[in-house]
Amino acid sequence: REEKSTSRGIYYVHQATGITQWDFPRGPPTKEHMDADYQQRHGGKIAQLHPGAKVQFINLTFSPQLNGKTATCHRWDHTSGMVRVRLPTGELKAVKPENLLVIQASERRTNPQRLIPGPAGAGGSWASRRLVLGVLGAGAFVFYALVYARYHAEQAARQAADEERRRRAAEEEAARPAPVAVP
Repeated sequence: REEKSTSRGIYYVHQATGITQWDFPRGPPTKEHMDADYQQRHGGKIAQLHPGAKVQFINLTFSPQLNGKTATCHRWDHTSGMVRVRLPTGELKAVKPENLLVIQASERRTNPQRLIPGPAGAGGSWASRRLVLGVLGAGAFVFYALVYARYHAEQAARQAADEERRRRAAEEEAARPAPVAVP
């Protein structure tokens, strides 16, 4: 439907989705339009609602008895645009992202995971990082050593080829007969 505003001018609102189109619409909004509109409305909140995150219900009108209660994010449902959360009782509920407040990120996001598993008490993730960085550093050292060795071998081959050219030129010069002067 067409809308008129003194500050915005004329714009078009798709009634089924509520998406605003500023130029003349050539059909219903595309999936890209709907995704961009949803991202604009809800911002980065969706990224915070990852599986395992502790959330609190806020501003619920359909089930107001759940306001203030906590739950755990289970998964994101792309088709309905809702987050599936698991209540402490084990029940799954579908809730709009704007009705959830993130209390605590999941443990996977707050505690870094070890890069290489090792024995307990081996220094945690720092030891693993040192090992990985040490291996990568050694690999870089070996790579540059091989590059230098190749460069050095190519230089030696060039010098040998130059010396061989000089030797042949000297032999050809010596093998040429001396010019004879004609009286």
